[in-house]
Amino acid sequence: MEHFDQYEDAAKWLRERRPELRFVVPAARPAIREGMQGLVDAAGLRDCFTLLDGQPRAAMAAADVVLVASG
Repeated sequence: MEHFDQYEDAAKWLRERRPELRFVVPAARPAIREGMQGLVDAAGLRDCFTLLDGQPRAAMAAADVVLVASG
């Protein structure tokens, strides 16, 4: 996933300040989700990330804050 290091840095920074935060990421395809899972695991963020196959609208509707990347 392009720019994952920026997401990782932001997630770690936010978790230092708000340890209860959880991140939900809807992936466009299962292959993308699988690749992201490896990055999340390597970053030590498995406990606070939930990766979904699709379902972007449901994820956004359930969220308090949304960060959207296009393209």
